Order: sequence, then structure tokens, then C-alpha cells
Amino acid sequence: MIVLTNTLTRQKEPLSVTGNKVRFYSCGPTVYGLIHIGNLRGALVADLLVRMFHLNGLDVEYVRNFTDVDDKIIGQARVEGVTSEAIAERYTREVQLDYERFGLIQPTYSPTVTGSMDAIITMIAELIQKGHAYQSGADVYFSLKTAPRYGALSHRYANDAQSRLEDVAKKQDDADFVLWKGSKPGEPFWASPFGEGRPGWHIECSAMIRQYLGEEIDVHHGGEDLIFPHHENEIVQSECATGRPLSRFWVHHGFVTMQDEKMSKSLGNVITARAWYEQYGAELGRYFLIQSHYRSIVSLTQDKVESARQGLRRMYEAKRSALAASGTGIAFRVESVRAAMMEALNQDLNIPAFFSLFFGAIREWNTHAEHASREDGEALLSLFAFVTEATGIGALEPDALEDAAAALLAARLEARQQRDFAEADRLRDALLKLGVHVIDQKDGTQRWEKV
Repeated sequence: MIVLTNTLTRQKEPLSVTGNKVRFYSCGPTVYGLIHIGNLRGALVADLLVRMFHLNGLDVEYVRNFTDVDDKIIGQARVEGVTSEAIAERYTREVQLDYERFGLIQPTYSPTVTGSMDAIITMIAELIQKGHAYQSGADVYFSLKTAPRYGALSHRYANDAQSRLEDVAKKQDDADFVLWKGSKPGEPFWASPFGEGRPGWHIECSAMIRQYLGEEIDVHHGGEDLIFPHHENEIVQSECATGRPLSRFWVHHGFVTMQDEKMSKSLGNVITARAWYEQYGAELGRYFLIQSHYRSIVSLTQDKVESARQGLRRMYEAKRSALAASGTGIAFRVESVRAAMMEALNQDLNIPAFFSLFFGAIREWNTHAEHASREDGEALLSLFAFVTEATGIGALEPDALEDAAAALLAARLEARQQRDFAEADRLRDALLKLGVHVIDQKDGTQRWEKV
């Protein structure tokens, strides 16, 4: 039985679904730049949830969106002197590349705002028709006084956080939030019954959920910073339009922090997923970001990155040993630990407990590894396969280099050939962080060894 912490009730609750299918929506990125590892953590949490659903024999309809119309995209387009469409298209491709490199499961649907405009306009029109929204000039606003349940998710009422950028003079109430923004010179726009313009941020997810998953879904996921006002606004928009609850479960993950501050592009304290991949590789990035409980904060420090790298090293040393096992036998069994690991997953996606059990099995293996038989090795390898299925970790060959390390080795060799020794030294240090020690040869080549 799957148990998840439901932000709506502040309690752990068993997940029950209809027809063996989970309808799951995860809020995706706004594509105006490369994603940072805080964004990546959110995508990885969604990935873990989908993997857990699959391991429980459930079918999953999984939607993760791209917000490709936004003030930030328009602003970046002005900085670069290109169209906002060009910015959105470029960074949608770049984000998809990062997702692929870090081994994320492809969603069933990956809708965009621009591709969902008809659904958005239809929902806004319904809200106006039902008396939950009103037009003021070229804009359309949601009327919060018509939604008495507002605040059920966050236990907060509206404040100026959702109206800072809006013209309060146009509103019937300061707390009302925008559904449709009238067109402005130099900005993208679409035709609608309310005039030319573009949607506000909150209505987009409501419309995409209904278009791809229906009026009521099972699980809605996002970062804890989205609880208020974004998810709170989603709820009232959808429920006032459909008369049904938007989602039965709301699941939120914690931040990644640097120096005790939330990682954020606006604060400038970010490490992009691309930079991480190039410096450390995908396996270490994935493991570092998922090893803590999804609701906890991940604090990025070099010591913690090194600790994660040591954990991976222990895993792959055991895998190497299992592949080479040829002794008389130790009757190594994994059925009970696998069952306990599955139970840890089902208890609110308890990844720390999951890996603790796995490392316990590895310690037991290491105690008797020199006598392990081929059959014993196959048992441990089957546990590795389960870990990979559940987390995406552990699939590499023990002595294989990840793409990032291989690319750095090639770049370093080229730098030496170009006599750019400062760059070669920098790349040597980057490789060492990946656990690869480079040794230069007299003939100008280089060899490497795992450390």
C-alpha cells in the first residue's frame, strides 16, 4: 500500500486509485534559461514517484508541462534581441536534453502553454460565465470573493504576493489575480473573446490538467514554494470551473540550498544541471539529489557531494565483486531486504531508508564476498537491478566512465596538444572530483584510473 504525505490534509494517507491508474501532474519549468539543480531535484522527485507507481503495478498517466509564455521569457528575449518564441524553443530543447542526460522517465504528455491556448481560453470563458471572473479593460481577473474555500491548501489567504505586478486599480478586490493579460507592444499575444493578449501563469496548469488528465486527478506535485499562491490559485480556478476537486493528493518537495539560501535564479546562487553534468556526471548528480527525503531540504556543500561520491563508490565496488564471484557459495539471499526496500518506498517515498537497507545488504555481502559463488553474485546483481528500476541508480558497469568524464578526458588531451596547460590542469581537477585520476605519459597520451 502506498502512503504519501498530503499537503492538503497535512497527514500521511494511503493512496487509492480507480481502475489501477494514477493520473499524475508535475509542475514543469519556465523555459527562459538552463534549469538549475533545484529545478532538477523537482523533476527527479516526480521521476521517483512514477517509478514507485510502476513498481506497484499501476498504470501512470504522467503530465509535466513547459511554461513557454511568461514575463521572464519576454525579458530574456529583449536582453538577447530575439523573439520570445526563439527563447522558449531553445530552452525547451536544452531542458529536455538535461532530463535525458539524467535519465528521467519521459512523461505521457509534455504540453506547452502555446499548445494549450484553446483550453486556457475556454476555461477563462467558463469562469466568467459562472460569475467567478470578470473583465476589466483588456485584462481578466479571478474574483476571490466567489471562492470561500480559498486557503485550504496553504492555510493562508491572498496577499500582495500575487498582485505585485498587476494593476490594483483594475481589480474589484486587491487579492484578485489575473487570468488574462491584455496585449502590450512587443509582447506575444493571442486572439480571444476578451481581446488580444496572453494568459496569466496560474490558469495554465488548470487548463492543461483538464485537457490531458480530466477534471479530477490523483496526485499533483511541485516544489513547496508553489503551494502559495500558485497551487492555491490552481485549486480555486479548477474547482470553480468544474465543480469537482482538482486533486486528491498534493505532494511537495523541499528546496536545494546554498549557504542556507534557497537556490534561485533571481538570487543568482545557482548551479545549472548542465554545469553539474559536465563537472560531476549524471549518476552522482542523481544520487546526491535523491538520497535525502523528498520533503527535506538538500544543502549543497562539497563535503556532502564527496560523501555521495563515496556512497556510489561502495555500491560499484560491490557490483564489481558480484560480477567476479566464483567461490564455493555463501547462500546470499535478497528477497527479504528487497521486500523491506519496497516497503520503504511505499511509506512516503522513504529513500533514505531504502538506501540504508541496500547498503546493509552490501555490508553483509562484503563480509563474505571472497567465498561468494556465481549464484550469490547474481542475487546481489538482481538487487542492483531493483535499485535501478526504483531510483535510476546503479546501472553503470563498475569500470565504465560516465559520458561527462569521457568528455573531460578528451577535452584535456586536446588542451595538452594545444599546449594550453592551465586548461589541462583545470580539467585534471574536474576529473579528480569525478573520482578519475589522470596520469600523463611521455609519448603525449594519458591514462586514467579510478580513485
